[in-house]
Amino acid sequence: MPQLHQPGTLFSTSLYAIAHHFEYLCYGIRDRKQMAQILEDDTYRTYPGPFTRCPSRVLEGALHALHTSPRVRHVQTRHLHMLLQPQLLQLHLTFGSGDVHVALQLLHERCTALRVLNISYLRNIEPNILLSLTPNLTHLTHLNLAHTEADDTVLSGVGRHCPLLRDINVSCCPVSENALRRLFWDSHHKVKTCGRVTRVNLTGCEVSPGGVRAGLLLQPALQHVEHENNLLAFDVNHGYDWADELSYAITSLTATGVLVTDVAMDTIVAVCPCLTSLTLSSCVVSQSTLLTISSLSQLTQLSITNTADESVGFCESIVPLLCVRGSQLTSLLLATFTYVDLNVIGAACPNIENLALSNVAVFEPVALATASASGGKPFERLQALEIWTELRNSSCSAAVLRLLLLHCTALRNLLLRGADQLSHDQLMTIWLTSNPMQELTRLTLDTCPNVTSSTLEFLLTQENKLNMLRVWNCFNIHKSHEINILSMIKTGNMDVYFEWYAWEG
Repeated sequence: MPQLHQPGTLFSTSLYAIAHHFEYLCYGIRDRKQMAQILEDDTYRTYPGPFTRCPSRVLEGALHALHTSPRVRHVQTRHLHMLLQPQLLQLHLTFGSGDVHVALQLLHERCTALRVLNISYLRNIEPNILLSLTPNLTHLTHLNLAHTEADDTVLSGVGRHCPLLRDINVSCCPVSENALRRLFWDSHHKVKTCGRVTRVNLTGCEVSPGGVRAGLLLQPALQHVEHENNLLAFDVNHGYDWADELSYAITSLTATGVLVTDVAMDTIVAVCPCLTSLTLSSCVVSQSTLLTISSLSQLTQLSITNTADESVGFCESIVPLLCVRGSQLTSLLLATFTYVDLNVIGAACPNIENLALSNVAVFEPVALATASASGGKPFERLQALEIWTELRNSSCSAAVLRLLLLHCTALRNLLLRGADQLSHDQLMTIWLTSNPMQELTRLTLDTCPNVTSSTLEFLLTQENKLNMLRVWNCFNIHKSHEINILSMIKTGNMDVYFEWYAWEG
């Protein structure tokens, strides 16, 4: 049987009880009008409350309980006054979670020991207000400014005042090309700043690969720079200079919709010895460039999305790469290929844990043994499997599904789209004879016309760890079946989220 609802811990239950009776416990007030009066005349500030000596874990838990409690849901001024204490170490103040301006004022006045600060999606906070917070954040290690108005001046303030910072997120912020320079270099004192940062998120920012390269030159120890084209920071056509003679600690590189040259890949092999993850999305890549990837000795995650004209061939380019580095891959994504041979992947990648295949026209077999390179069964270590196909292709045959699902007993996440050959009988055969999938936690079936409600009902009676079941656009599962499944979940006290959308034809 899937996971069941469990009673909360004594700690969490106590915090929710405090949240439900907050005004009485902290202010000794039960009447709403009286509470409104002390808020209006600011006399609420004279109440010290019971949290002045509580550890940060209690304060954080109380804030979370207030935000998630159906009776409160909005952390208001009266809550912030009590809970934003000097000993607070973590604060998550995203859009809709509280009275923002009051929280930022109290943060500036009191919270000088913060280690983690998340103020993402606060679009109405001006950069000068964000900048004024930085002098008191000297102990900060993680900062999330995603989707705020943080600009280069804010990054300069962070660089000057947050020497312990390790992780910063400024995705979709109005920073400029010089963002990383402002973060890692104090132009006034001519010194480097934020020397401990290992992760920066620049997704959706107006920063070119040259701006990424400038940051890497100042901070070679950066391990993660999330950017749509950070790979081009090592391309001579975008300003890379071999004279730098540095070795970089970066572990993941991405290129999106660009030409990836042999020179760029040769450079990466030479100066990025720690690279473990490579993503090429709709890029023009030659066969020789892909062969160069096989020289990345630490590579464990590979994602290749083909161009519309399929410039990358599976047999010509992917197979040689898998034959060299497949044994160390744990994650593989292939998208937009005319055909993909699962026998090759199963044999060449014995340690694969995450496999995603999208928009593959034919899963064509090749004369190759199905045993993996290590002598084990193919795909036996899979933990996450996603197959995205279209019904008109009919590429995901019963044999393909059987090969993928037969031995992966540790599977946790399964998503199948357009699997017209997936049927109740086939799943029953796999579950009852070979692979009961007792570790399964998430199952998504999208446009699988031969799956029936009996399949779902059987799954809910078996021993597994299921907590999410999503059934979208499946012809044989109707509204009445949704009602029955929801009733079954409720009657069995199952902690399972069920989502159903009707067949759209």
